[in-house]
Amino acid sequence: MAPPRTDRAGSDAAALIGPRRNELRTWAGIGDRALGGAIIISTLPLLLLVAIAIKLDSVGPVLVRQERLSPDGRRVCALSFRTTIGRQQRAVVGATGRTRIGELLWYTRIEELPQLFNVLRGEISLRAVGALRRDCLGE
Repeated sequence: MAPPRTDRAGSDAAALIGPRRNELRTWAGIGDRALGGAIIISTLPLLLLVAIAIKLDSVGPVLVRQERLSPDGRRVCALSFRTTIGRQQRAVVGATGRTRIGELLWYTRIEELPQLFNVLRGEISLRAVGALRRDCLGE
């Protein structure tokens, strides 16, 4: 008896493609985590300087968690540096409510570096850092 066909016309070909796709996703996840960890280690001095600057600039936490939608539609609690002040102080500062250091972080997008910790936890892909959508959550 001949073995089942595994070419394009064969019905077993789809069974061979499925596991391979999952295997590629696993390798991509491992690569994302390894590269994300390397980026965190290399930018650690910058992360510490930004955290100190935020603490010296205004009162409040250094990191904030924001519920966002990932590109594949999952809800993720994304980490970012705090760039705004409390609601009580907004009337004094202005309409945007951004701190002095927050303006710089927002403009340079350094505020999104803590999302690399989300990559290490496997919640988002490295390609999704900065691409998380807020619009679907009513923000």
